[in-house]
Amino acid sequence: MPTCDRCGTSLAFNDETTKLVEYACTSCHATEIVWKESHRDTGTVTAAAASKTPLGAD
Repeated sequence: MPTCDRCGTSLAFNDETTKLVEYACTSCHATEIVWKESHRDTGTVTAAAASKTPLGAD
């Protein structure tokens, strides 16, 4: 279980989706999001692809 960067308390499991896991600190209420490796393999956009003009904008 990860620990809080602010206060050092163990983080509690808060929520989980197919893309990420969220932990929350019970002391200072900070949250930490951990992205799953499976999310990083799909749906990534490179900077070159993001800078292209959208279709129909010509």
